[in-house]
Amino acid sequence: MSSSQTDIVTQKDLFRHRRRFMIVIVGFCMAVIAYVLWSGNDTETARTAISSAFLTIGASLGSYVFGATWQHINTAGGGQASR
Repeated sequence: MSSSQTDIVTQKDLFRHRRRFMIVIVGFCMAVIAYVLWSGNDTETARTAISSAFLTIGASLGSYVFGATWQHINTAGGGQASR
């Protein structure tokens, strides 16, 4: 296997792990939101938990997208990070 094929395989493996990590994070946050809504808690702690869960989803989604872009630029050989 050539080095470019090895890089593609490695990149696919990284995306697979990155996707699994995102699914776990989003799943946990959605479980927290569902639990708080289902339990009917209307306390400040419940509101904070829901807000934090949504912020965590947004932050991890942003990290996923921009991390994938950064990795793509670096593996493609462009950008300042690869120099």
